[in-house]
Amino acid sequence: MILPYVWAEKMAGEGADSWDMLVISTYLLTKEGIHVSELENKITGLATSYSTSEDQVNYSLDPVSEIYLSANLDGDLGRQSDITYIYIFSSISLLILLIAVLNFISLSSARAIERAGEVGVRKVFGANRSQLMQQFLGEAAVLVFMALLISLGMVELAMPYFNQLIDRELVFPLFENLWLIPGLIVGGGMLAFIAGAYPALILSGFSPRQIFSSSVKQSKSLGSRFRGGLVIIQFSITFILISSTIIINQQLNFLHRKDLGFNQDFVLVVPLKGENLKRDYELFKNELAEFSGISSATASYHTPGRGLGMYFFEIEGENEPIPLVSYSVDKDFLSTLEIEVMEGRGFSKNMTTDSSSAFLVNEALVKQFGWGTEALGKQIIADGGKKGNVIGVLKDFHFQSLYQPVVPMVMQMEEDFFSRVSVRVNEDRIEESLDHIKKSFEKFAPNEIFEYSFLDEDMEREYGNARRTSKVLWIFSLMAIVIASLGLLGLVVANTLKRTKEIGIRKVLGASRQHIFVILVKGYVGLILFAFIFTLPLTIWMMNQWLNEFAYHIQPGVTAFFMAFAIIILISFMTVGYFSIKASRSNPVEALRYE
Repeated sequence: MILPYVWAEKMAGEGADSWDMLVISTYLLTKEGIHVSELENKITGLATSYSTSEDQVNYSLDPVSEIYLSANLDGDLGRQSDITYIYIFSSISLLILLIAVLNFISLSSARAIERAGEVGVRKVFGANRSQLMQQFLGEAAVLVFMALLISLGMVELAMPYFNQLIDRELVFPLFENLWLIPGLIVGGGMLAFIAGAYPALILSGFSPRQIFSSSVKQSKSLGSRFRGGLVIIQFSITFILISSTIIINQQLNFLHRKDLGFNQDFVLVVPLKGENLKRDYELFKNELAEFSGISSATASYHTPGRGLGMYFFEIEGENEPIPLVSYSVDKDFLSTLEIEVMEGRGFSKNMTTDSSSAFLVNEALVKQFGWGTEALGKQIIADGGKKGNVIGVLKDFHFQSLYQPVVPMVMQMEEDFFSRVSVRVNEDRIEESLDHIKKSFEKFAPNEIFEYSFLDEDMEREYGNARRTSKVLWIFSLMAIVIASLGLLGLVVANTLKRTKEIGIRKVLGASRQHIFVILVKGYVGLILFAFIFTLPLTIWMMNQWLNEFAYHIQPGVTAFFMAFAIIILISFMTVGYFSIKASRSNPVEALRYE
């Protein structure tokens, strides 16, 4: 929709044509070669020369291409995201890809014994090392590009579900971007080389003499320690993903349970639309409050989770105007949202002077200015010239998300600025109350579209990125567990085959199945324990960095790390257990017979 500027002036009200009015974003198409800092200084100087305000305002320019992923910019063309989450998801994807590469290396090197005979025969018939390396790298390339083709189809099929999960509309323009297909080919080639280089070096390095003398089977150079190191890396990554997911969920639960200083449950917020409804808001509000399914209703300019206004106030005892959060409310705001008055009183319908000369402040403001127990009666002058005294101190309530701390706030009665009505409905009569609200709205504003939201959803909306991150991390963690388990499985199979004779001898000498099972399993527990200890400090640091984005957050405790460790141990035992039990039940004759 495109509207003339007069509509913006109408919405902004008096002073819309002032150089001091900063409610509308301006977009500039600059000439090539312009120095942004010089242009910013010129715009600031131009505005200052025409401004009537004593306050200095500095203008800044931001590229339109950076608006969407710059979470600190306001007034953008649409909702914003955060580049941090792009980095998080990209890093996790690369880590999972790394696990897969390590798995391929581990499984390929584990199969080296089985393919030793093939290498020996090829070398006897004249194949040199470079030819063998080309063969094995070619095999890796075939696998990688087959996986790439399959993944393209999976991405296309999964895209609608993934979009629903992250609440975004992503597309996969395979044939629209010229760089995408070449990039996938180059990336696939690099991945094939990385995954296949080490196995190719091992397999091509066998000499026929070693192979046919069976010394390869006992050679430690085949990399049992190397494969153990790969398993440690895989489970380190898996541990980071699982523990991070658990901590993020703990933080989200903390946000959901934390006392916000007001009751947000079962409160509907209805925007006031049209001149008639804004003028007769009191009649509309009273009609809603008379319905038996509605306990109370209030009008205000802002509501928690729906933005806030910053205005300059002259505070008693301060030498210059101070920018503070301002809430314009009516007399029923505190009772409807159940906000506690710590000292003094709230606004009252019996006090006609409350609308013209009374202010409420929160505890944060009292603390900032050091008023202590002497807040009542302090004088405040609003930006528009309204002068009054503090009549009450409110208990701090979170009018913003928990990303931000509670800041000083001034509350006043200014009905000219009311833009919405908040309605507290009875829990068991939500549908009836909503129907009544809609009918009343259409009565006062028949030409307007009825809209509403729940106050708790408005507050929760601020945590959308964190919740989406949690959901995606659960999926990534599951993928990492499955892939890491495959790597562990390869190590188990290789080690079990290598220790077949040892197991047979132990059984002949009287070892029980339980004893053999413990011997086979304890080595893997050590690998997992080492991965846990190795990644614990890194995980704590990473999670603290993420949690510090919130002004109010949990501290990473032992519970999350213990749960992650327990999950990995359980899955590892399930992976290792089958082959260990099978090996412990094997017939010693089969293990000790002549090969």
